[in-house]
Amino acid sequence: MRNRGRSRRGGRLLLEAGPDQRTILTITDDGSGNALVRCAGPHSLLAGRSVTISGASVAGYNQTATVGSVPSATTWTVTAGYTADSVGGRWEVS
Repeated sequence: MRNRGRSRRGGRLLLEAGPDQRTILTITDDGSGNALVRCAGPHSLLAGRSVTISGASVAGYNQTATVGSVPSATTWTVTAGYTADSVGGRWEVS
């Protein structure tokens, strides 16, 4: 059986988010220039990682951004100049 979401690099096992975990449920603006992205499952992202958001209902969130913080296994933040909340979308490591 193949190990989905895992790869080996330099002798280390790296866990990567699978396709379902890359589904964005909501993007919520906090009113101070940050947006909280809530994913369908654990994302394995770290602060400072570059990600590309696509398919969000608010087109302004569809961009390449840097993860600002990781409050939980299913949420992360980005700096955003938008004040609207969004639903749906996908993310990919850039």
